[in-house]
Amino acid sequence: MEESLARANVDEYIRAQREREILRRKVLALFEQTDILLMPALPCIAPRIDDLKAIINGKGVDYSLSLTQPFLTLHNLTGFPAMVVPMGFSKKEKMPLSLQIIGKPWEEAEVFRVAYAYEEATPELRTQHPELE
Repeated sequence: MEESLARANVDEYIRAQREREILRRKVLALFEQTDILLMPALPCIAPRIDDLKAIINGKGVDYSLSLTQPFLTLHNLTGFPAMVVPMGFSKKEKMPLSLQIIGKPWEEAEVFRVAYAYEEATPELRTQHPELE
């Protein structure tokens, strides 16, 4: 990605900045009716470390940036504060699940407050551990 940025000319850079601003405004519009967005951090459970295959709709998929970017990159690109917290384990596979908390620009403290409130409301999650084979 850094190489493609180095090759970008001024017109491409300006176009990218405009597109980023349009995206930022669309995300900001979501906050007109809510203070916080809660969403999955990933589209799947955590993959096993021995094969790095994510299971989506019963099929093994390579765990890669193309799988994680749609869920995690948007907030980095648009400047919205986001935090990921553990939310338990899948029933069948016993693999970790995570929750993403996204806040309004410059409201990082609210994201921390929501994460803290969630963790206080779910103390059992801190005592669960995945089964090791």
